[in-house]
Amino acid sequence: TEDLLLEGLARELVRKVQSLRKEADFIITDHINIYYNGSERVTKMIEQYEDYIKSETLAEKIFKDDGVKEQYTLNDETGYIKVEKIN
Repeated sequence: TEDLLLEGLARELVRKVQSLRKEADFIITDHINIYYNGSERVTKMIEQYEDYIKSETLAEKIFKDDGVKEQYTLNDETGYIKVEKIN
């Protein structure tokens, strides 16, 4: 169903954000902001699972940003994601 597809997409986004945190050498307790761009399905998933994504990644805010250039594949969807540590 569409709900299961969106839930799987949310889990994949969380996995990718956690990977980006690790690559950036963030400390496990660092809070972040997430910037994204993507298809309608990606946007719908973030709207539906925003609280889950924030809690799993320690994100304070999630912003839609057309300027994000880092492209990733999330369960057959193209997404653009950037993470930023909050000081």
